Amino acid sequence: LRQPVLVGEILHDGAAFPQRAPGQAGLLDHRRQVGRVPGQEIGRAGVAVDVVFGKVEPGGAHETDVAIIGAGPVALFAIFELGLVDLKAHLVDILDRPGGQCAELYPEKPIYDIPGIPVLTGQELTDRLLEQAAPFGATWHLQQMADRLETLEDGRLRVTTDLGTQITAPVVVIAAGGGSFVPKRPPIRGIEAYEG
Repeated sequence: LRQPVLVGEILHDGAAFPQRAPGQAGLLDHRRQVGRVPGQEIGRAGVAVDVVFGKVEPGGAHETDVAIIGAGPVALFAIFELGLVDLKAHLVDILDRPGGQCAELYPEKPIYDIPGIPVLTGQELTDRLLEQAAPFGATWHLQQMADRLETLEDGRLRVTTDLGTQITAPVVVIAAGGGSFVPKRPPIRGIEAYEG
């Protein structure tokens, strides 16, 4: 994305949310599918992120109910809320794992402003949110940056990443927090001579 956006901004084409076809899995069916798989790499949250959350390789075209840019606490809670109304989500994040700044910058730092929880660390918050989202099977596009957002002729939105992944959905939630964790060159003349 080439311009600043607000955390939690929602883009929608005005159409009704898509409905699940008869016979597709609902909340209880998803809960039965969640669990540890023998021999599977377990993430920090104690769940196999690539199994439970559907991590996919870069590239390709995907269609979903909601595309979420970011994978921090707001995005993780959005998976849960969307799942309650049986909507599926694909998430794009520049980091190699969910959690955003909480998991990346201050996993051990105490957080005091979460309603109903007097104190917990950034990693504990991430772990709890991942556990809460697990029954809803989001799909992860990690280590990719949302590079372009466009409106298609049919009114749906398409997010394209820097690695060529395309996600099409009627709704895009931008939960990018502080933005991408990428090096940003200071605007100093001749700084290139000091790089490398």
